[in-house]
Formats: sequence, structure tokens, C-alpha cells
Amino acid sequence: MRILQLGKFYPVRGGVEKVMYDLTRGISSLGIRCDMMCAASEGPTRVEKVNDNADLILCHTVRKVAGTMLSPAMITELRRRCGDYDIIHIHHPDPMAALALRLSGYKGRVFLHWHSDILKQKVLLRFYRPLQNWLIDRAEKIVGTTLHYLDNSPWLEGREDRFEELLIGIEPVRPDAEGVAEIKSRYKGRKIVFSLGRLVEYKGFENLVSAAEYLPDDCVVLIGGTGPLRESLESMIRAKGLENKVELLGYLPDDVVYDWFGAADVFCLSSIYKTEAFGIVQIEAMSCGVPVVATRIPGSGVPVVNADGVSGLNAEPGSPESLASALMEIISGQEDWKAWSERALDRYRTFFTLEKMVSGCIGIYEKNRFNMIKEEQLNMSDEESGGLAISLKLGLKRLCDIVVSGLGMVIFSPVYVIIVLAIRLDSPGKAIFSQERIGKGGTPFTLLKFRTMVQDAENDGVPQLCADADSRLTKVGAFLRNHHLDELPQLWNVFVGDMSMVGYRPEREYFIERIKEHNPDYSRLFAMRPGVFSYATLYNGYTATMEKMLTRLKMDLEYLDNWTLWTDIKIMFLTAVAILTGKRF
Repeated sequence: MRILQLGKFYPVRGGVEKVMYDLTRGISSLGIRCDMMCAASEGPTRVEKVNDNADLILCHTVRKVAGTMLSPAMITELRRRCGDYDIIHIHHPDPMAALALRLSGYKGRVFLHWHSDILKQKVLLRFYRPLQNWLIDRAEKIVGTTLHYLDNSPWLEGREDRFEELLIGIEPVRPDAEGVAEIKSRYKGRKIVFSLGRLVEYKGFENLVSAAEYLPDDCVVLIGGTGPLRESLESMIRAKGLENKVELLGYLPDDVVYDWFGAADVFCLSSIYKTEAFGIVQIEAMSCGVPVVATRIPGSGVPVVNADGVSGLNAEPGSPESLASALMEIISGQEDWKAWSERALDRYRTFFTLEKMVSGCIGIYEKNRFNMIKEEQLNMSDEESGGLAISLKLGLKRLCDIVVSGLGMVIFSPVYVIIVLAIRLDSPGKAIFSQERIGKGGTPFTLLKFRTMVQDAENDGVPQLCADADSRLTKVGAFLRNHHLDELPQLWNVFVGDMSMVGYRPEREYFIERIKEHNPDYSRLFAMRPGVFSYATLYNGYTATMEKMLTRLKMDLEYLDNWTLWTDIKIMFLTAVAILTGKRF
């Protein structure tokens, strides 16, 4: 799989460019080719190496108009290079990137990352709208930083079937302890309300300044950033006599800004318009355990990111009184603040890590991958792709699954009866155990097995892996598991299409999420059906530890990348021999 992230400019200055760059670095670090093409803020067209699997393709910019880099070089470079990629992931809004894609002649898969609607550049939108509509129709999937934002975009109405949510993820903010201590000593004994952003209208800093009037004297509001509204904000602070309660910090360099997050008692995002689509600064604050006060901007993802009552509180946009009330509720009590802090950090770790964004993105790419491959190959000539041969092999694999599973159920039917009776006589409960597993395309299905454990073995609600000498195993269950007879009901899963005879062993979502924390490449497995027989199980055995799970994943990916019908036959034969000779795995 070869991917191109397309859009915006470099060096990184805003949220869109940061997401592009982080995806490029994250995906390429997993051994997947992922380049980034964008306009260069200055300098000639050039290629800079990010790592062994990623290049940064910078296209010369002629000039900047209405926030858009005019870069004819992007058109020529994309036309020249687009054939090198299986996927182009284009980031909106960026008219230059959209125009380059339109003129490139690219025939492959396109994923449109909808960061925000165009709200400010009304004149530009009049000319850009036909190109935007083409891009929306061209995209296989429309990826949003939150589904809530996509659902509320007037431009995307009726496209809900193509929506995919990809929450932004970041590396955790790591403040310097000495820097934090220095800031806290500067404001000793005072509660610090920190905010950060460009000093422009939609950020709503006027409301934050006004909110300071309602805060007690032991609170100080610190606003980092530069922009055209600095003078008017300074005048507002003087007019209200808030010089001792509100301070404009100006530009905060990257090596310093994290210390201000770390020193804060609460972070405030006071934005008032939907231009603020997500608010990365919120998750930066959460990552170092700082609770957040944000605003309930209609149609924006901001209040989705900051879960009200969990990681912080959401106030009414444009209301200084509401902002002040929310801020005071969080910083009023030390014990309550510790709980807010813990929940904020937990929310970051659960939803907004860089690893989760990267793995989620790969999962979106891989969804229905087999179907896409079949369609693309069948649309090519046999000389170009061998598509007919590939589709025939896939069809033959499915035909073999149906025949083998159907015959297996008939041949083993007497064994089924004996096993059911043995289970019922050995322990109370149903003979057939069913459990939700994740299969092809990331879709859940119900996996069937003969019950090997006591009834309600996980009645505490915590998923557990089965290990040797597991106290939950029944006597009959231990025998079935040792001789691999507990898997026989999965012949029905194969027959109906949930599984294949050979593939990867399907896992529960709980364990998948933990595996992906170590290796996001797990999502690649969703390109195929899981199997009863597995190359990884044959040589790696049951997976009672995370280490074995990761080893199994590596072997499953090897199978995915190299599978043939002959490989499937060998795996089934070797597994059957291993079972008959009494091998435990």
C-alpha cells in the first residue's frame, strides 16, 4: 500500500498541516510507504526525506492569495508522481490541492479529509464550489475529525453513507518540570487559567477577558498567541481595569509553550464560531492532566472533544458569565480538581493518542480492501494486472470454503452429538458458546464454539485470555481444547461467510484495541476473512500473553501479504497432521 497525503503547506503552522505531517510520520514508521505533498512556504520545488518510508514533496509557491498558496508546481508534480500511489488522502480545505488532483488524471482511490467547512472566504467559495463538489463526489470516503461536524456540514448532506470518523491524535505534551515550577512561582498562590491561539475574532478571547471580571482575585487569566486583535484586547483589559488578572503572553515558542500547559489549573477554549472545528489545544491540555473549559459551538466538534462533565465543562459560546461559572466549578476545590485532572488524562489516552489516529486511519484505508482490489483489477486489462486470475483465485478460495465446511459438518455430525452430550453431562449450561468477534472489514460477527469453560466464566465483565491450567476449564472442556475439537462449530461460520477455512484467528474488540496500542498494523487484517486454521496458530500456538499476540500478528500479516491457494492447502494439511499426532498449540 502506497499513500500520498496531499494539501496545505509546510512548515507546519496549523492543525491541518500537523495532522498531515503526523499521519505521514506515523504510517511510514510502520513500514508503509506514505509521502506528503504540499506547497512550500518558501524556496524551490524539492524533496526532503522524513524517514526511509516517507518523503516530503515541497512544491514552489508563486504567491499567497486569500489564505491559499498558488503553486502551479503542485499540478505538474502530482501529474508526474500520482501513478506511484494506491491512495491519495487529500486534506480539505485547500483549493490548490483540489485543483492539482482534478488535473492530475489520477484513477486510484481518493480519501477526502474534511477538516472544516469554508466559512470565512465567501468570495473564494463561489469560484471553488464546483471543484469542491467534484472532490466530494470523487472521494471513496469522507473522513472527519468528528462525525458530529460532518453531520452538520451543509455541503455534505446526503453523503452520510461515506462518512468515517478519525479523531485527531497527538503525542503527549511533556512540560519541563523546572519551567512549570518557574511559572507557578511567578503566579504564586493564584489559580492559572491558560488559553492559547491566534488572536482573531472566532477565538472569542474578548469573552474570556470579560469572564475574568467574574473570577476571584486569586485567579489569573493567561492568553498565549499573537494576531490582529492584540491591541484591541490590550485596550479592553485596561478599560476594565484587569491588568492584574489578565495577561497577554504573546508568542510562545515550541520549547516553552508546553510548560504553560503544565502550569495551568484549567485550560480555556473560548471560541465562538464553527471555524473552530476540533480544537487540538484541548487534547494537548488533556494529555498533561489539565481539565478543559470549552464552548458548545453549534455544529462544531469542540464540545465532542471535551466531554462535558468528564474531561471538563462546556459553556455557552459568547457568554462571559457562562465561561466564568464553568471555570470556577473546576478550580473551586482541590479534591474535585484531582478528579477532573485524572479524567482529562484518561480521555486523552483513550481517544486522542497519535497511535490511535494512525491505526484508525489505516483501518479506514483497509476497509473493504479486498472488494476494492477486485473491482480495480477487473477494470484493468489482464495484461496490466492479472485481475481476472486474482478474482478467480478469490472466488475459488470461497468455493473451497463452502465445499469443505459443508462436507465437514456432514462428516462430523455424529461427533457433534457426542460432544454436546458430554458437555451437558459434565457441567450445567449450554453446549454451544457464542461470542462477538471482529471479522472482515472490521465488522462484528458471532463466533461459535463448543463450551469449554464453566457457565458465565467472565461474569465479572472483564475479558480474559485462556491459559494452561485455567481454573475456568471444565474436564470435558480441557479435553476438547487439547484436541482442538472445540472449534468444530466454526464450520458453520465458514459456510455462511463469516470466516474462511484459513486466515487469521478472530479476536474480541477489547483485545484488538490493546494489540493496536503496540502495533496499529492490526487493522490490515480486516482485508480478509478470519480463519478456522491459521499459519500463526500452527507455529505460535494459543496466545495467553500480549507478547504472543504480537508475534501472532506478525505471522498473520506475513500470510496476508503472501497468501496463495497452495499456501492454504499446506496450512490445512499441516494443521490436520498436528492434531492427529497430538500436538498442543
